[in-house]
Amino acid sequence: MPVEMPVHRLGRSGLVVSRLVLGTMNFGDRTSESDALRIIGAARDAGVNFLDTADTYAGGRSEEIVGTAIAAAGCWPPSSPIATVPATMIAAFRANGSSTRPIRA
Repeated sequence: MPVEMPVHRLGRSGLVVSRLVLGTMNFGDRTSESDALRIIGAARDAGVNFLDTADTYAGGRSEEIVGTAIAAAGCWPPSSPIATVPATMIAAFRANGSSTRPIRA
């Protein structure tokens, strides 16, 4: 018998997100695109609609893969909107030592 994914509201944003967040930091780097798409599909099927992504993950490749998955036909049902929010990043440092601008609350 399937278990329903617990959800909660994300702060005052009004977004209702799954309690589990799928981290995508290794997509496009250590995790191939085909494996990443399979992982995203399994997370979707389990009720996950909250993905942690950032433009610094794998030099932006991770976000491209997430975009491919979201754009795929029937990827997420309309009744379960997906939230792609940089959930863990405040600022990031690139390999060349430069940093991204910090997120301001």
